[in-house]
Amino acid sequence: MEIKPGAKIPKPVITQEECDAYSAVVEAITAHNAAATVGEALWSMDDQPEAYVVVEAGTQPDPADAPKPTPTLEERLATVESAQADADALNVDQAYRLTLLELGITE
Repeated sequence: MEIKPGAKIPKPVITQEECDAYSAVVEAITAHNAAATVGEALWSMDDQPEAYVVVEAGTQPDPADAPKPTPTLEERLATVESAQADADALNVDQAYRLTLLELGITE
């Protein structure tokens, strides 16, 4: 039996021969998906009323397109602290410049 999209395993799976056939299909799907390159079709087993059918189930995604993980609490805290330090530095600089301006020390 050639295992590709459209291949069917009739239900119910009862005998050892049917179980072996089902296992062979599952192993073929797993092997195909493990070897799939970016953009290649992935396979899956569709549980239909009369049979298990091998179907295409999307494509292998590019790992570069994967969403970035959510920053940890420590990373977010470091970002906020850095932004706060920048804001504090700007406020000090602004106060310094206003003081110089009020004292008439600037050009």
